Amino acid sequence: MKYDLKTAHNFLEEYLKMNIDIEYIACESIEFESNELDEELFPKNIVLPTKVMTHAYLYGEYYLYYINTIETNEVMLMDLLKDWDLVYYKFGDSYNE
Repeated sequence: MKYDLKTAHNFLEEYLKMNIDIEYIACESIEFESNELDEELFPKNIVLPTKVMTHAYLYGEYYLYYINTIETNEVMLMDLLKDWDLVYYKFGDSYNE
């Protein structure tokens, strides 16, 4: 699974079924200890490593983010929140239960 602004833009357009000006999508990347993250924003069955990198894209009330392993930089999880409620998620290729 790939993460970058263009991929996030394409996903949001497809999910929201509307054209979005890419300039209106804010983005940031931050490294976290997994215990710093709010567990309520994840699917219940995910187990994260101690440290993760998040790549977040914000558009209006939607918050799309990817959680990557630090060691390999591979995507473990993609989540989409609307008004801070989980509305969609997809496990990445590097996720192992």
